[in-house]
Amino acid sequence: MTGANITPTKTNLDVNYVPLPSTIVHIWEFEGYLGHTQEMDRLRKDPTYQKFLKDLRPMLISRDNQICLEFAFWKSRPPVALGGIYEMRTYLLKPGNLLEWETNWRRGLECRRQFCEPVGAWFSQLGKLNYVHHMWNYPYVSFANDLETRKKTREQAWKVDGWAETVYNTVRLIEKMEANILLPMDFSSLK
Repeated sequence: MTGANITPTKTNLDVNYVPLPSTIVHIWEFEGYLGHTQEMDRLRKDPTYQKFLKDLRPMLISRDNQICLEFAFWKSRPPVALGGIYEMRTYLLKPGNLLEWETNWRRGLECRRQFCEPVGAWFSQLGKLNYVHHMWNYPYVSFANDLETRKKTREQAWKVDGWAETVYNTVRLIEKMEANILLPMDFSSLK
């Protein structure tokens, strides 16, 4: 649908991506649960948003929502236009392992931060539970070069003392993992 730029008014982070054809990821950050409730109430009363939903529904194959909280040790970066591509990694943790995953990632983040820009990390509170998402920014030259940069960045992290230990300690906590390359849409505040 062209021209559909419906975003919340009271958010700190509004990210809109196209990871795969026909797939769109929106990340809206609210000021707590009250901020979320207030914004959803406002959108329910907004005729433009209601028309957008009515027009959108016939085109949807599926829709998935989660309410997540950010990790205290990895605050979301304010929207800036760095260019490049983004990678969102998603992990379904085995139940009961979130705190152990966080403890290990708190140490491991510094290994990766040396080579690429961390954007944010969140864990699910409502919707599908036991999920962790984290996002990285890689410089943009061309799509093929960006993927090469991503590959080299990940290889460099393996050379840093502590990264292999982080991976070893966290991979056993994971039931399922996924990595998606995200391309910002024109109206995304994070490009």
